[in-house]
Amino acid sequence: MNINNFGPFNSDTWGNVSDWTMVVVTFFTFIYLVRTFSAQRRSITIQDETLRLQIESQKIQFDQLSLEKLKHANEVMPKFVVEKGNYQFEIDGSVDGPQYLHVFWFNLTLHIYHQSVYASDITLTIHKDHNTIYPKDTKMIYEISDMVAEEKKTYNFFGQGQAGIIVQNDQPRKGYFQSNLTFVLTYRDQLKNQLTQEIEIIIGSEFDVLINSNRPRFSTI
Repeated sequence: MNINNFGPFNSDTWGNVSDWTMVVVTFFTFIYLVRTFSAQRRSITIQDETLRLQIESQKIQFDQLSLEKLKHANEVMPKFVVEKGNYQFEIDGSVDGPQYLHVFWFNLTLHIYHQSVYASDITLTIHKDHNTIYPKDTKMIYEISDMVAEEKKTYNFFGQGQAGIIVQNDQPRKGYFQSNLTFVLTYRDQLKNQLTQEIEIIIGSEFDVLINSNRPRFSTI
């Protein structure tokens, strides 16, 4: 029996055994490659999905960390408070005439402290407005190593500037002024997070000293 001529299947027409062997091998190789490529594609899809989930997980962790920081900011971190001490002002009306402005001066004592457990590396920077406002020791930046709760730092300020004039019918002319003083505090909490807080002092002839204390915020947020 000729293996290349089986019955009606003549090798010249249908090919011999080696030809069919190559066909079979090629077919199964093709099937294997298709399955391999499909498996690789599924693997790549799984890897992409895993990477996406990892990124989402990292984002969730970052958001949770930010929320924890905010929670810490609201509950734990130091918040500085300013209390008014002595306050005196005077408007000098000795210079008279509609072309002149009066002169004012004031003296103000402020007490600064916080109610947390601890604050360190404190820097207090003083910003003044167009009127002349100076600390009594003429410094504009104070660096403090640390402060425990309720420990008060006292600062004395004096100011001088031009007061406006209020003119009313049949009333003596009246001088008035308003001056702003801003503290910018930078400091660290117990966890060494750096914080910033701004406190605005408004000084005027028509009202007592007004103190606006902003919420502390993380310098890295």
